[in-house]
Amino acid sequence: MFRIIYGAAPAPCSLDTSIDITDGTHLIDGSIYFRGIHYERSEHYFDNVTNTERGCICKKRKCMQKCCPQGQVLRSYGKKCINSSIPFDPPIWDKYKRLQKSIGYFDFHYIYKITQCTKGEYL
Repeated sequence: MFRIIYGAAPAPCSLDTSIDITDGTHLIDGSIYFRGIHYERSEHYFDNVTNTERGCICKKRKCMQKCCPQGQVLRSYGKKCINSSIPFDPPIWDKYKRLQKSIGYFDFHYIYKITQCTKGEYL
């Protein structure tokens, strides 16, 4: 007697930590090349809800949560993003000490989630 169970394999990352790589170059080995990044088969998946191929960007680049899009900051009250001309250059810590090197905006992949930002967080 055989029993067949149908089900999808779990995604290798969450929707929040992935990007749409549908338009990437699909290679014969099942990997995908998108915007200079090569995603192995274990680093991407097809999302049936969004109907897109999703690449696990946080497995390829360092990810950082940011409350507001580039060029905006979180207002200290009301949880609303407002335009700002202040350069984005947050302090970055390496375990116990602050790194002296200034980072660039494009050194990270940003995950925008204003719902998880609290009063006093301005990134």
